Amino acid sequence: MIKKEITLSDQKQYWEHHKNRRSFDHTVVSLFSRQRIDFLKRYLDTAEIISAFDYGCGDGFSCYYMNEFIPHIEGGDVSELMLSNNPLAKNLLHVLDGEHLPFSDNSFDMVYCWEVLHHVEHPNIVLKEIARVASRYVVVFEPNSYNLAQFLFGFFRKEERGTLRFNVRYLKRLARLSDLQIIHSSNVGWIFPNVTPTWIVPILEKLPYEFPFLPISCCLIAQKAKVIR
Repeated sequence: MIKKEITLSDQKQYWEHHKNRRSFDHTVVSLFSRQRIDFLKRYLDTAEIISAFDYGCGDGFSCYYMNEFIPHIEGGDVSELMLSNNPLAKNLLHVLDGEHLPFSDNSFDMVYCWEVLHHVEHPNIVLKEIARVASRYVVVFEPNSYNLAQFLFGFFRKEERGTLRFNVRYLKRLARLSDLQIIHSSNVGWIFPNVTPTWIVPILEKLPYEFPFLPISCCLIAQKAKVIR
C-alpha cells in the first residue's frame, strides 16, 4: 500500500535540512534550464512578460535562467535554507505559504513553478493562488508519473509521494478548476538536473524534447481567462 503524502509541516522540516545536490551554475542544471526556457518561448509572448514570480523557487536555478529574459523576478519558498542559496537579491525573496501568497491580485505578468505542486497538500488551492496573483500567464512543470523513474521516486521516497498523482490530464484538470485557459500541455524533458550523470547528458540532449508519455516532466502553459492589460 502507498503511504500517505506528507504534510506541509513535514515538507518544511525536510527542506530546512536538505538542498539540491548541484548549484544553479552546474553544466547539467544549466542545460536543463535552457532547454525548458527555449521550449516555453515557443508558446509565450516574452515581450509582454516584464515581471514574474517563481513559486517554490528554492535555491534559484529557475530564477537565475528565467531572469535572462524577464527583467524583474521575485521568488518565494517555504525553506529558508534553500532561499539562502538563491542567487536573487535577498529583497526579492520571500518565505511564504503557497496557499496564502502575500501579493495583491494580478501582481505579476507571469507566475510559474517548477516541480513544486507535488510537494503541497492542496495543489488545487495553491494553483488558484498562483492564478490570482498572475495578470497574464501561469506556467507549471511537475514530475510525470508515467515516467518509470519518477514513479519509483514517488513510490519509495516519502517527500516525493505527491508525484504519483501528477500527469498532463491532472494538470489540465487543476487548470480548469483555477479558471485558466490552456495554451499548451505536454510531456517534456529527459534530464534530471540534480542526479543525471554528466556522461549521459550528450545522449539525452539529442532526444526529442517533447514526446508522448515517457519524458520526466508534464507541462502546463496557461493564461488568465480574463487577461489584465
